Amino acid sequence: MNDIPEEVISNTCGIDNVHLSMDDDQLFDDAPEEAAEELDADDLGTADKNAGAVAEEGDATEEQVSGSGASSEASGSLAAAKSGRIYAGVSYGKASFEIDEDLTGEYPGDDNLSVDNEWDFDYLKGRLGYSFHPRFAIEGRIGIGLSDDSNSDTVSWTIDEPFLDMRLESEFEAEITVEPTTLFGLYLVADVIQWDSFSFYVLGGLTRTEFDLEYYEREEEEEYNQAGELLGVDGHEGTLTDTFDNTSLSYGVGANYFLNENIALHAEWVWYDRDAEFSFLGEDLDYDVEMLSAGVAYYFD
Repeated sequence: MNDIPEEVISNTCGIDNVHLSMDDDQLFDDAPEEAAEELDADDLGTADKNAGAVAEEGDATEEQVSGSGASSEASGSLAAAKSGRIYAGVSYGKASFEIDEDLTGEYPGDDNLSVDNEWDFDYLKGRLGYSFHPRFAIEGRIGIGLSDDSNSDTVSWTIDEPFLDMRLESEFEAEITVEPTTLFGLYLVADVIQWDSFSFYVLGGLTRTEFDLEYYEREEEEEYNQAGELLGVDGHEGTLTDTFDNTSLSYGVGANYFLNENIALHAEWVWYDRDAEFSFLGEDLDYDVEMLSAGVAYYFD
């Protein structure tokens, strides 16, 4: 060691010091920064990927929730469209008026008088209601008759009396016309099935109906002698009119189809009068009134 020059030792130590100094700088300064930069880049890339995945998952979850909500809204759209809302509508109906008894009469001829006991006519109806529950509504209706209907029959017979030198030829005609005038009703309407845009309902309540009835008859009798000469003509004709009304329990079934939350189409069959009574030509008669109708209603916001 004493033989080595001091300069060499000095230079060698300087080189070593410089080398050590460089190693220290690279080890504690440069390398950590590069590693940190690489780590930061990797971490940021991973974080971005994770964030994107989370965002996509969140979007998918949001879409599922949104879709579920839309499905829930769709399934409940019918109730939402009706509950707590006032609605008004109009409908056209074909009604049947039927007397339970046969309208027949016995006359001297081979044929008996028989007037058909069923009449058909048209109604125009308006309705106003309030849905106080997703499945229940209270509804009032008013209707007017648009047409009347007539049924008639004619019978004829001959009475021959040769000993009296007489022959009688007779003819009898009867015609009954029924015309509806007004209809008023108040009903409870209950949905028994709600599916998609459809609802199927039953209804029950009270209805007051009013009808005009006209009875026309004509009888003609011609008298001949045995030689066929006309000796005389006799007969009569007349018209009897009457108005009758009835208030009775009514019930029916129907269906709604919602075009949207405000507009619904409907069709229904309702028994307005069952075994109602009225007096006609001195007889008490029972009758039924049924109606098939279709229309549209608007539900107010």
